Amino acid sequence: MLMAVAVAMTVTAMVSLTAQSPQGVTAALYPIVPGLDLLAIMACMYRATLRRRVLHAVIVGAVAVPGLAWFLHPGSRPVLNLGQLLVWPICSLICAWRYRRELDTAVKRHAEDVAVDDEAARAQAFLDGRFEVLTLAGRAVEDAHSRLDELESLLGPNMREHVQRALQEVDRRLHALLHNGDESPSSTTTPSLATATPPP
Repeated sequence: MLMAVAVAMTVTAMVSLTAQSPQGVTAALYPIVPGLDLLAIMACMYRATLRRRVLHAVIVGAVAVPGLAWFLHPGSRPVLNLGQLLVWPICSLICAWRYRRELDTAVKRHAEDVAVDDEAARAQAFLDGRFEVLTLAGRAVEDAHSRLDELESLLGPNMREHVQRALQEVDRRLHALLHNGDESPSSTTTPSLATATPPP
């Protein structure tokens, strides 16, 4: 912002001193529009973050630009013509001020939309991960059933019955979780299922 002030004042001074045609058809030509447009647009775009000292420097620069153009003008210096040229920077100031407001509104709305999309994506990712974990747990239970049948001759009746009840409980809980049921934990539930199942 301070560099913009320096550029605006430098350009105004250089053009005023080196202009080949400082006089127009009806009045003096003051090179103030480019520098003031630059200050107006940048000050409006960054007004929310400007420190007080920088803002004061911008105001001083905005006053110094037409002052330099009038003081350094090599020909006649009608003040009325200088005032007429100020209309264009004022228009730039109004447009840039409005544009900044619209830009802030658009950024806010975009942030709200992104937040909604992020929340939906997180919810979907949780559901996908939950389903994947439950699917893996279901495959492990199927494998356990197969192993139980293979080891039936090595297990005693009591042990086989105990394992059978545990697997049935796991089956019941998996079925409830896959259907979003609210099942309370059972004393026969295996620890691996408790750690593998995501929280509801």
